[in-house]
Amino acid sequence: MAAKQAILSLVLLALALGAAAHGGTLHPYPGTPSGSNYIRTKIASCSSWVPASRAVKYSLVNAAANISSSSAKPVVKGDVTVWTYLYGNCSLTGDVPPSAGVEVNLMLTQDGRPFTGVTVDGVAMTGTCASGGGSPYYFNPAATPLDDAENLLWFHNATVPANGSVRGNGANDGIVSTLPAKQGIRSVMLVNTKTRESLSCCDLTLAGPADTDWAASLMAAARSSAGAASAGAAAAAAAAVLAVAVLL
Repeated sequence: MAAKQAILSLVLLALALGAAAHGGTLHPYPGTPSGSNYIRTKIASCSSWVPASRAVKYSLVNAAANISSSSAKPVVKGDVTVWTYLYGNCSLTGDVPPSAGVEVNLMLTQDGRPFTGVTVDGVAMTGTCASGGGSPYYFNPAATPLDDAENLLWFHNATVPANGSVRGNGANDGIVSTLPAKQGIRSVMLVNTKTRESLSCCDLTLAGPADTDWAASLMAAARSSAGAASAGAAAAAAAAVLAVAVLL
């Protein structure tokens, strides 16, 4: 019991100390929910990218612009996963929300060559690709200012390296909704950071019903992990006692 309580205390201490807004910085792999094996729940994913088909009104931090279509679109291949997770496997206390991330493993090419020398954003959107993506998803749609770096589910200003790959996780803290009535997430848009042009879009497939309480699913996973950890600690302690007994 003492071992279980100690482990649960550590898990619960975690989000109070470890949860922190990231502002959309792209943390390179393996510093991602999957690469770091954080306690996590998959909310949605996608792997089928299409060129952005029309102009999208897109607001960036302290800036707004109309994103126009361009013939210079890269071919995008790879996958996106939207997670809710415990950053650093830390616990949540009080009103502290879990972390949410857009984890990507992408390859960008143009005319068979790496699409490099640009910086890109990956933004969770409220509409489908066919509808132009709708608007960016905001954790708090009533926030002032609305377009704050910590109010978007995104990664921002990621430089595409010489090999054309973009792999990492853009994170912030907040509750992710998938309900259409609450302007939930429906797609991820890849955007040129400097020109504000939409480059490519990927429609998300939800990992469960739209009304899923993703935060509750995450905490259930945390409790399961804590239980498994305490069982492992108990087994290790029993093995150590047995080893001592054999020696005696």
